[in-house]
Amino acid sequence: MRGLHYNVVAAAFTKKGNLLGVETNGHRFQNPTRRGSGQHAERALIEKFGRRAHMICILRTNNSGGILPIHPCPVCAAVAAKYGIKIIPLHEEASIE
Repeated sequence: MRGLHYNVVAAAFTKKGNLLGVETNGHRFQNPTRRGSGQHAERALIEKFGRRAHMICILRTNNSGGILPIHPCPVCAAVAAKYGIKIIPLHEEASIE
């Protein structure tokens, strides 16, 4: 079994900018019945904080610490939109409001 080639971290913030929590991506082999089904960091935050989260920042790095492109998957993006949460990929220059 090979290790992860990248790491994802997500941080949830309130509307006032207070940090609610931080999560990392789950290992993709954590669920033995479904290969590749590790939980996404942003989805874990949404499940944990729901509508209290106003914004989630996501960042992906390789094992050497270099920043890689990232976008939320369609499922995470849809769930975030349902809760009114903005997901901001940190590889892009984005205005955080």
